[in-house]
Formats: sequence, C-alpha cells, structure tokens
Amino acid sequence: MGVLNINACIAVPRAADDPYLTVGSLAFHKRLGYQMAGIFHQSGYKFGRWYDVAWMEKMLGKHEEPPAAVRDFHSID
Repeated sequence: MGVLNINACIAVPRAADDPYLTVGSLAFHKRLGYQMAGIFHQSGYKFGRWYDVAWMEKMLGKHEEPPAAVRDFHSID
C-alpha cells in the first residue's frame, strides 16, 4: 500500500506503583522495533488521573524522493 511509517500512541504511568498502567506496552512496542519519538506530559486522562502519552514510531520502508503513490489495499494481489 505504500505505507512507510507506523506510529503508536501509548499512555505512560507517571509512577512505578500506578494501579492501572505499567510500562509493558512501551516494552512490547520496543521489542517490535518501534523507537521513541516523543512524550506529551499530562496529556491523557483516564482512570480519574492524568498520564503522559508516549509516541513511538517504526519505519517500514525506504523514504524515496518523490514518494510513491499510496495504493488502495483492494488493488493489492
């Protein structure tokens, strides 16, 4: 389909003893080859508290100039 990047947006616990979140999702994505792109501090609210949100990215292919056209997934064999 011509997709070159994939991104993950992950809620991150602000304390090690958080009862709702762990850093497991960050570790999972890192094992899949994602790299940290940035942290947005106190920008996600759930479970009655504020969380940091991490953005991770993974490059899937070569970034050429100019980029190839995005293909419709229905046209892929």
